[in-house]
Amino acid sequence: MLVYRVPLKNTHSQENAIFAATIDYNDITSSISNTVEPRVSGLPEDVLSVELDPRFIQCKVIGK
Repeated sequence: MLVYRVPLKNTHSQENAIFAATIDYNDITSSISNTVEPRVSGLPEDVLSVELDPRFIQCKVIGK
């Protein structure tokens, strides 16, 4: 789940916004527990804050 905050005057300006939660492969391979924190991209300038739930994700890299 992604929760974001915008100023009250801009509540409708984000209805069609596209957010992307991404995980860097290097973050996975360098993590001892394979637990990483996704990054959110595509945030409009007027977004005050963003939260992901769950905050951390456990990943598994499957061989090539």
